[in-house]
Amino acid sequence: MLRNKYKQEDIQTYVLPFDEKAKKKTNWITIGFALLMAVAQIGIGLVNQDSSRTFWIVYPYLFMFLPTAFMIVGAVSYMDAGISMPTPQYDGSIRRMHRSALGILAMDGISAVCDVIYIVIYHSRIRIGAELVYLLGHLVLAAVVIAYAKYYDHIFAGIRVEEGKEIQ
Repeated sequence: MLRNKYKQEDIQTYVLPFDEKAKKKTNWITIGFALLMAVAQIGIGLVNQDSSRTFWIVYPYLFMFLPTAFMIVGAVSYMDAGISMPTPQYDGSIRRMHRSALGILAMDGISAVCDVIYIVIYHSRIRIGAELVYLLGHLVLAAVVIAYAKYYDHIFAGIRVEEGKEIQ
């Protein structure tokens, strides 16, 4: 039996700190960041480095697709949300984007550390240039996620929480 994880008394209303016009602008910026993260991740995968044939390099990279997909889903859900949103809608959009960005950054860091370990272990038998391009791709992705985090902190810092208000 499926259950709703939200109890009626736990549902709050989250009110964004800007008007509809500003929200439309943030819609496109969040979609842009989500797509930029996806493009950066796919770009990393297009590098044909020697470590791409090693499972402990490939798996962290592959697992990064899940938070990236959830980031895109959250950004699309945010586009459909209004200025005031109940807890389920807030969790499915703004909070999902936040957690997904953290997941992308964590998996990107793990993947980069694994590649550095690979470079240290096999430095004399690999094409170091391709490995460094792969690492640079991880740094670019991390920079995009950090830029999004700064934007997120700036835009969503003033969200008001109202108890028990009905959404029209």
